[in-house]
Amino acid sequence: FILFTGRGSEEVASEAISAGVTDYLQKDRGSDQYALLANRILNAVNRRRARSDLERKIDEQKLVTTLGQEALGNTTVEGLFNQAVEQVTEILDVEYAKILEYRPDRDDFALRAGSGWDETGTAIATVKSGQDSQAGYTVEAAEPVIVESLSSDDRFTGPSILTDHGVESGISVLIGDNNDPWGVFGLHTPHQRTFTGEDVNFIQNVANVLATAIRHANHERELRLFRQAVEASGHSIYFTDETGVIEYV
Repeated sequence: FILFTGRGSEEVASEAISAGVTDYLQKDRGSDQYALLANRILNAVNRRRARSDLERKIDEQKLVTTLGQEALGNTTVEGLFNQAVEQVTEILDVEYAKILEYRPDRDDFALRAGSGWDETGTAIATVKSGQDSQAGYTVEAAEPVIVESLSSDDRFTGPSILTDHGVESGISVLIGDNNDPWGVFGLHTPHQRTFTGEDVNFIQNVANVLATAIRHANHERELRLFRQAVEASGHSIYFTDETGVIEYV
């Protein structure tokens, strides 16, 4: 808010600044004052945008760090999923986010976590693969996909979970290895928006943390099943390494 007044004084300026005014400029004769006013406005907007960008980058780094720490702790994969979709939508100021698990044997995706969708959207538990969805196209492309206008994008067909919510723009990235992905992280908005490379990097960093958590959970589950099988067999299992023989059970 810039106070542009014809009846100014040092007292008025002081009170205005104390009340939260961004800048203060007193009117004067001539047209030069308008160029000065325009310059003050541009400077104020640029300062605010730079501050907002910096704050957002800090929030992004905090989220990636927090998720990474919790992935190594006792937080469940489902808990990480829910935390990721909720906080990513808030940080990037978008309406919708979803985590889809790719099921190649069924040729579809299963919704594992979502944010912003209504009951109709969350009731749609599956999304088609291939060029019948943005997620399917992301798996085929094996790289991040940015959509500026879903209604005019001819690379794939928008699934009902997107079209029913009026989605227009979005980002989707792979979770897991490019050659064997676990799934897709999608971010969407009904407003036409140009996402940046930095936005993509942020979402991909979150997806990488989730992929690590998934691998860790799968390893723990396999190890638990292995132990149960060994205990049920009544036998002992031995491994060898450079230091000698290690009894497992």
